[in-house]
Amino acid sequence: MAGPNPSIDPLASFQAKMNSILAQANAQLQQTSHDLQTELQQQESQFHHPSSHPSTLPPPNINPTQKPLPPQPPTIPPCQARNPVPNTHWYGWPDCSICPSCFSSFAAPTPLVPTMPLQNTFFAAHIICDMYSPRQRARYLVACRTGDVEALLAASRERNAVYQETVGVVLEMEAERDLARAKAEIMTVSAGHNAMIERYRGIGSLGEETRDEWRTDSGGVYSSWHGVVTEREGNEADALWERAVGLEGENAELIARLEARWAEVE
Repeated sequence: MAGPNPSIDPLASFQAKMNSILAQANAQLQQTSHDLQTELQQQESQFHHPSSHPSTLPPPNINPTQKPLPPQPPTIPPCQARNPVPNTHWYGWPDCSICPSCFSSFAAPTPLVPTMPLQNTFFAAHIICDMYSPRQRARYLVACRTGDVEALLAASRERNAVYQETVGVVLEMEAERDLARAKAEIMTVSAGHNAMIERYRGIGSLGEETRDEWRTDSGGVYSSWHGVVTEREGNEADALWERAVGLEGENAELIARLEARWAEVE
């Protein structure tokens, strides 16, 4: 049986792309950290800080007569409203999904529960809850009084179609903006590591009559290749930050229109 509110492919695609970039960046940062440690070890005679030993913590005060706490009931996660949620159990119908929180707090005591084909059914796909909305809850209560869920399901199908055309597009644009921000942050951190290596290399070579020089097209002169990389990554980070800010400005008007359209049916 097909799951309710099928997965938002653009969002999943951007999440996969971001995970790939973050994985590559993590590997790059690990290599940069290794380079930094190597450079610092070379300057150990000038820049050496003995490691401190952590203080010994006192043993915990355990009362042998204290009774263990009773097991706590499982916590129901709060409803995520319009945000798609993966790997979750659902109630309701394929066209009108109800999250565990809304089911427990609203739908559980109603006479429609036995008619629901979804009964704590697990779906891995990204799904949104249809029962957080006051408009949807009002329709649900009408269905409880009449015993007819067709009007509720028809309204939910229309609502989900509008969701894909509005919120789905907004989430895609926000994911693109967040991706640019994440890449900028990664490049900024990497540039900082290389700048630290360049600084220590410069200090370590003071007093030497000659040293290697690395030059860039912009006129920068550095004592190592790390300085060249720092300048390049710094420029790329600045460009990515500008891209993220530009996306936010360019999309603001369109997002406002899409949000207004969604508010009409939410």
